[in-house]
Amino acid sequence: MDEDTKPKELHKNVNDKTKLLIYVLKEKHKNESFWKPYLDILPENFSSPMFWTPEELDWLQGSHVKEAAKREKSEIQKQYYLLREHVFAADRKTFPKKSFSQKEWMWATALYDSRVIQLNRGTGTNVPTFTPLIDMVNCKESSDRSFIYFNPETRTADMFADRPVKLGEQVFETYGNKSNYEYLLYNGFVMEDNPNQCVYVEFPPPQGNVPGARSMSFCLGPDDIPRQVKFWARHAMMHRMSSESEAGEVIKHLEAHLHRYDMTQVQDDERILSEQGQDLGMHKMMALQMRIHEKRSLALTIQRLKSGEIPCCKVTPGK
Repeated sequence: MDEDTKPKELHKNVNDKTKLLIYVLKEKHKNESFWKPYLDILPENFSSPMFWTPEELDWLQGSHVKEAAKREKSEIQKQYYLLREHVFAADRKTFPKKSFSQKEWMWATALYDSRVIQLNRGTGTNVPTFTPLIDMVNCKESSDRSFIYFNPETRTADMFADRPVKLGEQVFETYGNKSNYEYLLYNGFVMEDNPNQCVYVEFPPPQGNVPGARSMSFCLGPDDIPRQVKFWARHAMMHRMSSESEAGEVIKHLEAHLHRYDMTQVQDDERILSEQGQDLGMHKMMALQMRIHEKRSLALTIQRLKSGEIPCCKVTPGK
């Protein structure tokens, strides 16, 4: 990195998230921390893909999550090296090596990504916030959009049930009605029967002389196609002078994307998951669950595009 660019890079990397990560690590390694009861029950390890081995990541072949996890890990390491050189190493009394190692920084980042919520604490804007104990509640999707409120009188984060709960029954909360891409990448799990069925698909830049053109990725689901994808399909049609419909262009691209999943069918993945199960290990099991989810979602999206059920694109008669 050029010496002149280092201060700019450092300034960009010292943001509210960075400050919160530093605070968490300071408190974690403090002998007498107010937050010790909370810190002591936090997980020591995380199952998000940036902690997987290369061999485990290969089980995500075809999924956008594989490359996203690699990028995520690379960016976190880059940030850590920059902070280590210009902040941590400059004051080891404040930032001891043991407390601010790369391993600890990766742990704190995964903690942040999987547990922090954006909470309006009376400031008028959402603020990244750890909410002890509420962040221990498991996820289940819900049509309720109330999420968590800040109570200014008690200065607590309050969560309300949207349905009756029996004594001893497990309580769930929604993490924001996210896609499995987000759940696996940041929370380290795949939700079966996730109603948000969208799958991230990369589209190449428009062909021809288009300055600054680059690939783009969108989350496509069986209920709707993003407007930008329709524009991409229209441009692809015009460039090739194709008689194909816009929906037909998208269908061809999604069918090609399906072939990226190492040529296995949904039934093959389900059989492996059923026969080998726990013997595979948690990460490979989640990779299989992700592949099954994405293949089913893509197949349903293609089916609805062909039938004209998706509002944004109607298939040309005879196509």
